[in-house]
Amino acid sequence: MTQLHHIAERVIGRPLFLHPTKAAILLDVLEGRLSEKTRASAGLPADASRFIGSRSRADRSSRLNRAVNGAAIITIEGSLVNRGAWIGSNSGLVSYEGISAQVREARADQEIRTVILDLDTPGGEATGMFAAAQLIRELAAEKRVIAVVNDLAASAGYGLASAADEIVASPTSIVGSIGVVMTHVDASKKLAQDGYSVTQIFSGDHKVDGNPFGPLPDAVKADLQTECQYFYSLFVGMVATGRGERLTEEMARATQARTFIGEEAVKRGLADRVASLDEVLAELSPTRAGAARNAGGPSMTTKYGSASKSAEYQDGRAAGYALGVSGERSRISKIMKSDAARGRVSQALNLALETDLAADKVISLLGSPTDKFEGARSATDERAPSNVDEMWEQVMKEVVVSASPSRAPKEEREGGATTEKPISAEAVDEFWAAARKEAGV
Repeated sequence: MTQLHHIAERVIGRPLFLHPTKAAILLDVLEGRLSEKTRASAGLPADASRFIGSRSRADRSSRLNRAVNGAAIITIEGSLVNRGAWIGSNSGLVSYEGISAQVREARADQEIRTVILDLDTPGGEATGMFAAAQLIRELAAEKRVIAVVNDLAASAGYGLASAADEIVASPTSIVGSIGVVMTHVDASKKLAQDGYSVTQIFSGDHKVDGNPFGPLPDAVKADLQTECQYFYSLFVGMVATGRGERLTEEMARATQARTFIGEEAVKRGLADRVASLDEVLAELSPTRAGAARNAGGPSMTTKYGSASKSAEYQDGRAAGYALGVSGERSRISKIMKSDAARGRVSQALNLALETDLAADKVISLLGSPTDKFEGARSATDERAPSNVDEMWEQVMKEVVVSASPSRAPKEEREGGATTEKPISAEAVDEFWAAARKEAGV
């Protein structure tokens, strides 16, 4: 038996991320159906943690279905409730708890590289959505997540979709309804008609605010409106976090909770492209994925495959590389242009290129008593110029030479031939022993 009292408790007087049409339908269905027989079923045991430690439902079937080429489909169909594993499938409700269990399973399964959220939901309860969306974001950080609107992702349903890497809508998909709704039912006239008179006994001035046994006072309505605004701010902020520049917080607010269909949702930034679920699955097939790689197109089979790296990733990688090069260039320049490097070019060059010591530490080592390094002086040091700029030019030549396999200085012979002139092993050993002692390593 469907326990309508549970559903009523989750619909009436609570903030919902729900399409308004669905809210009206739920109220219409509940009207007059909360009989004494239904209330008597309240003592039936609830299985609110059915999804913990098991991948099967009560009927032994799994909702996590593997599709093609390392992809998994998580179907999200119906209104969304928090901790609602007791809800029967005939109620048209699905729990955040169940969705979260499937997301965790997909994340842990090493064979799964892509996860598809198959969405056909008008939304549901506000509580529970944020935690489920966070799990989807964490999954998207490791594996590719595609939200396919098939054919409704409204309110909380869109909130879950916004955590995916990509939102795909069919030409007729309904997307959006980024807003909050809260309903109050004044049942006083119905109760009076049926001969009921309700007396509430309570402590705390606001204990029974929003009760259904009388009209809603203006002050209580204002408090509930404030609560709605709070959840709304959280909602649009979460959507903006997931969508980034594609749908900022300002853009989400500008929709004023409207819904958009197909291509219009793409234009508004609520979706990324138009395609059906079958088309998305076809893109994941080995044949199509191979063709995309051969043609230089994007691959959808891995989160961080070489062909699927986002422009943001490439830009960040290039910027990081440039920063590293610039920092190392500055470090070498500081060492080689220091007074301590005069007359000790080869030692300075070795410390600059062969160690990770900071520039100041290298300069400190080079400034140690001369007799520690006399044995390590090379021909390069003997001909080191006193002018800093000339010395730097010479050092750059040494850097180029150091790229050779031997990394040893070279002298030019007549006729253009070169010969290696390595520092003696004894001098090198003495130099590094002194350097390590000064560095404290």
